[in-house]
Amino acid sequence: MRINETVVIDTNVLIYFFDETSSFYKKAREFVDDNFSDIVITSKSVSEFICALSKIEMYDIVLKELPHILADFKVIYPDRFSIDILNSLVRQYHPVGIKVFDYEIASIMLANNIQKLLTNNIDDFKKIKEIEIIPLE
Repeated sequence: MRINETVVIDTNVLIYFFDETSSFYKKAREFVDDNFSDIVITSKSVSEFICALSKIEMYDIVLKELPHILADFKVIYPDRFSIDILNSLVRQYHPVGIKVFDYEIASIMLANNIQKLLTNNIDDFKKIKEIEIIPLE
């Protein structure tokens, strides 16, 4: 599926892209290959990638692929503007616990004028009206 505009890929899509054992591997690969020049990831997704794979004892993928992620993907970072947006989102939506990380991803996107997010975890972001969710399905 070709999008033809900038899209952030969520951490789960990034993991599927490298995890050949995932049932979503092929879909993640196809989407990234078809849209690579328009794909962006957040620095939060980089740290979540490391966290998630280390918890399931797949650190070999982290060590092998992290240098490629940092070299090949466009990574966007939080700044003062994204923190202000995060503050606004927190006041509006009241996320709890680790859900705050999803709102941080959204705030970094919005600070960079990106509204589209490709994810397989639609429920994590569905309350955030400021962004558009593209399901991996």
